[in-house]
Amino acid sequence: MITQPVMDHKEMQYVFIILYVVSVGVRGPIGAGDPTTGFYPPGIHQISFDGSGLVSGIYIYRLTAGDFSTRGKMVLLK
Repeated sequence: MITQPVMDHKEMQYVFIILYVVSVGVRGPIGAGDPTTGFYPPGIHQISFDGSGLVSGIYIYRLTAGDFSTRGKMVLLK
């Protein structure tokens, strides 16, 4: 399943109920970017994806928090 196209920016929102070390990475047509890692306390958080310097294509993101891991697809259109 492919999500709605993204132009340059995308906000992803997640809710954590305990303190987590969270890692977010993106892989695309030209390889993987550096993952972003940080501490997130309980609450609602937004992670911003900036694709302004990337080429059009399908990008796969992965979010890992503790034992939980999820990934999804984004279509970047320029």
